[in-house]
Amino acid sequence: PPKDFRQLREISRYRFKLVCMKTSEKNRVQNCMTVSNIALANYVSDPFSKTATDIMSYLLQHTSDDICEKDIQKMIRKNSKATADELFASIKGYTIEADQAKKLELARNHLEYLDGMIKSTETELYIRIKPYWDYVEFVSTMPGMTQLSSTIVLAETGVNMAIFDDSGHLCSWCGLTPRSNESAGKKYSSKIMKAGAYLKPMMVQCALAAIASKKQPYFAIKSRRIKKRRGHKKAIIAIA
Repeated sequence: PPKDFRQLREISRYRFKLVCMKTSEKNRVQNCMTVSNIALANYVSDPFSKTATDIMSYLLQHTSDDICEKDIQKMIRKNSKATADELFASIKGYTIEADQAKKLELARNHLEYLDGMIKSTETELYIRIKPYWDYVEFVSTMPGMTQLSSTIVLAETGVNMAIFDDSGHLCSWCGLTPRSNESAGKKYSSKIMKAGAYLKPMMVQCALAAIASKKQPYFAIKSRRIKKRRGHKKAIIAIA
């Protein structure tokens, strides 16, 4: 690829690694919550939402004997579906040992640091993709595609589509097509290829967003039809 797209790839792939690190830290935080008998994840849609984060900060400063239900109620945001009673019941009888408390503190600080780094890489991506912004806007008109996901996809594929024979060639290069598995004239089912280690996850995320779009239901209808015959996972790869 041209030099500017090689540089874009470096930033984009580094962002991917940072997101993976963030996911690992989130898993460690959830593990600490489970060990400490904190079941917030059972009632909030996102255990790292503002409501859950504020409650966790409160729990780290108090013990199970001196927590107040009114204090918990004040932390609940308007868009939270969980009630104060449910959230209070989910933390009742919790015990955060000293080792778990330290682990939580370090993991949460690291998450904040990673958030800042991810934002920095995204800012750098937008600066570098500026000469090709028309392509970004064009790609982001597709259902499920945002300007960020379009930038990341273009960083991997470039804007010169002449290097691909057709759309099938591009899908194969992304690792989204099944491997050829044929013997004695019979074709057998096979898994998708291992190519596209950085691009494939982004396309799957965009596919999941596309089938959730109510304004443009084409992909949602297509996904449901494939899902009936082949299952959810194959339907998502087909949409991707």
